[in-house]
Amino acid sequence: MLQSGLVAVASQLPAQAGPRYVRRELTIPMRDQTTLVAVALVPVGITTPLPILLVRTAFNASRHLADTRVPLAYRELATDGYIFVAEDIRGRNRSGGTFVTNRAQDDPRNAPGTNESTDAFDTIDWLVKNVPSNNGRVGVIGTSYSGWLAGLAIPDFDQYTFYHRIPTLDSLAKVTGVSALPSWIGFRAHPTWDAYWQAKAMQRVLTTSTVPTRFVGGFWDEEDMLGAQLAYRTLERSDSRDLNRIVLGPRAHNGWTRASGDVLGPVPLGSKTADDFREKIQRPWFAYYLHGTGDGQFPEAWMFESGGNTWRSFDAWPPRTSQRRNIYLREQGVISFEPPPATQKSDFDAFISDPEHPVPYMPRPDDGSAWSTWRQQDQRFVDGRPDVLTWLSEPLTSDFTIAGDVVAHLFASTTGSNADGVVKLIDVAPDRVPDGLITGGYHLIVNADIMRGRYWQGFSSAQAIPANVVTPFNVDLHDQLYRFKRGHRLMVQIQSTWFPLYDRNPQRFVPNILMPRPPTSARSSTACGTPRRTHHTL
Repeated sequence: MLQSGLVAVASQLPAQAGPRYVRRELTIPMRDQTTLVAVALVPVGITTPLPILLVRTAFNASRHLADTRVPLAYRELATDGYIFVAEDIRGRNRSGGTFVTNRAQDDPRNAPGTNESTDAFDTIDWLVKNVPSNNGRVGVIGTSYSGWLAGLAIPDFDQYTFYHRIPTLDSLAKVTGVSALPSWIGFRAHPTWDAYWQAKAMQRVLTTSTVPTRFVGGFWDEEDMLGAQLAYRTLERSDSRDLNRIVLGPRAHNGWTRASGDVLGPVPLGSKTADDFREKIQRPWFAYYLHGTGDGQFPEAWMFESGGNTWRSFDAWPPRTSQRRNIYLREQGVISFEPPPATQKSDFDAFISDPEHPVPYMPRPDDGSAWSTWRQQDQRFVDGRPDVLTWLSEPLTSDFTIAGDVVAHLFASTTGSNADGVVKLIDVAPDRVPDGLITGGYHLIVNADIMRGRYWQGFSSAQAIPANVVTPFNVDLHDQLYRFKRGHRLMVQIQSTWFPLYDRNPQRFVPNILMPRPPTSARSSTACGTPRRTHHTL
């Protein structure tokens, strides 16, 4: 909540009697390590968390909140209970950095990746995490110049904008202060799947089951969807004693540790899947092996079938009874279960991939608060973009279930020497949903991942892509158990950027992606699905 105005008022008028306050001085770090100074008035003896009211000023925060009395301008507000904070903006009074009058958002004099909006964001983020007894809500108020600053607290609370201002990963590391951290040094020195990473990888260390082991993961894990799947596959290759198990469900990262789990975004799941996992799957497992109770008859795989909304057990994963089924990306943006005729003339689709205007990975503005749900976001926010190619099936006449690994086979060419390919398999709900259980027309990601073009021949070495040559690429979209309901449609989207989930590809080959020059535009084309070359840009 923000309030701004352009009418100057007298400051430090006599304060009205009210709650007693303690005055505290704060030093608040910005994202570029500059420190801003603020003053806080905190009511004494707070028993209920209070909101924060912030004023950012160029005219001395210490004078604005000169002592433990609340200024007259806030007298009425104080009766409702607030923590008052006044902050000196960048370059004023005791705050660090350089002051620029009415600082432009993209002024070259700004520190990289900063402006008054980002400073306001960083201040608010720090306050809610560090000021005791606040309720996580912050209002910004101001008059005259402070009113202008309050207005600038509104725009650009957006990770997309922040990362877009920083051209390379190397410069991002410097701006955020992580360039000296051991983990970053490791990423920078070892950009391929070399001995350094192989020594750390679970699949290279944990290779044989010696005790009963069960891996648990989520199909919509926003951070590590592949971890549990890959670990299970690794042990399964040597599991002669039948000790290896896996459970996958409709969850985000660690979602089974939280309450309920009865929805996936706006999609109802028909039961409290997280509660059911803990009670019916996790509890009996440990009860048998640690208490010796129960029969110990655990299936090889417990999987939740989203869409069908039921837990299913399998004696192998992927199921032995599943059959490989191809879908084809056909002409005029149509998905078909039938391949094109062998006599059909090859065709292609193409688009321009512009790193200066990358495709966002979730709807904007994105302040990071929805990170755990980005894989569940309605994908209609990219509809109409010329750098996203879309294929859509006819409404299904019967349910269609996928079980196991999903792989996209692309045939692509690029005018550059490096390009990425993002593939998304999407469930499109009907525009009108009679039961009202899901938003009409919702586009839900079922499977999605990226193929970083520099690793087109494997992760052990980075190699340039031959320019203007149709080249086959495989994009592993990983495991899923999902039922596309009758009346729904299958959609496939292909794009070359997914920002800032993945850094912008410079689209020309560089030996180390963590130290490239700023990216440039390149035109690419791709064919996918079959050798009939349906071309796109990657």
